[in-house]
Amino acid sequence: MPVLPDEASAIILDAHSQTRSYEPMAREFKPIFSRVTGLITAFVGMWLLGSAGVFLVLRDNQLPFLSLGGYDYVTLGQIGGFYLDLFGARLLSLWFAAWVITMSDVRHPVRTAFWMSLCLELVLIGIRMARWPWYAAVGLDQSIPALAEFLSLVLIVGCTMLFTWVVSKLAGRRS
Repeated sequence: MPVLPDEASAIILDAHSQTRSYEPMAREFKPIFSRVTGLITAFVGMWLLGSAGVFLVLRDNQLPFLSLGGYDYVTLGQIGGFYLDLFGARLLSLWFAAWVITMSDVRHPVRTAFWMSLCLELVLIGIRMARWPWYAAVGLDQSIPALAEFLSLVLIVGCTMLFTWVVSKLAGRRS
């Protein structure tokens, strides 16, 4: 019984044996968004979804910080846990931005995700620095929250790049 090719296969004839083999054809990627529309949608979506996630985490404002001081386990654990909560609240926005960037007509989606998430995070860090709530903690070494902000920046930008790379591979697009 002959094997019929499906539409995602190509027939290759071997010149010596005249037998047919079937190999899958590469899918052609078709972008959904134009370059500008995709970048604006990713930027605004990352900002709004991230802000909504952070609002849901911080809405009760019941995060007790006890005995904050120098570089001890209690202080590092509390501030590190706080920033990990904020990162977890923004994961959906990172996936959304990765998907939109991948589905738009940009030439290098991972590089675009890097620059877009870096710019947005620097703007948000600038806003948080203007309102710096850690001054209220008496005896807290101010370099600890600054270091946590920097590590949060690296984690968010790195995860956005990773998520964009994963979505690009799943969509059959070259990074």
